Amino acid sequence: MATKYNDRPVNRMYTRAHTITLNFPHPSTGLANSIHFYEQNVIEKADGTEVVLPDTVGQAHIDAPMEVMSTEFPLWDMATEEPIDGAVATYGELATLLYSLYFHAAEKRDERVEAEKMEEMPESFEGLDAGMGDL
Repeated sequence: MATKYNDRPVNRMYTRAHTITLNFPHPSTGLANSIHFYEQNVIEKADGTEVVLPDTVGQAHIDAPMEVMSTEFPLWDMATEEPIDGAVATYGELATLLYSLYFHAAEKRDERVEAEKMEEMPESFEGLDAGMGDL
């Protein structure tokens, strides 16, 4: 069989985490902290478009009781997708960052909801009791 003209691979396939779930249960439950990374396959075409395969292909997970919260892991640069030379963090530091980020996000949400409620309030209640007489 003859080779096709200019026949070369044009697609690349890789696996990425697409959803992350965190569980930091109350100590009274006796359950370990856990982080689950749900993975999916992606095909990157030569034109730069991506085809995301819909099925989850696997999970990477960490079940971290408090005694392993000092475990270190290397940090990666999101722009270069390379390890940052010598940079590390611990499970405990990550948990603290995420815990703090939750409170920050919740406070911002509450501020936004409160501001929206205030915008909906009438400027004056004058006339709202008109015709009600003395009660």
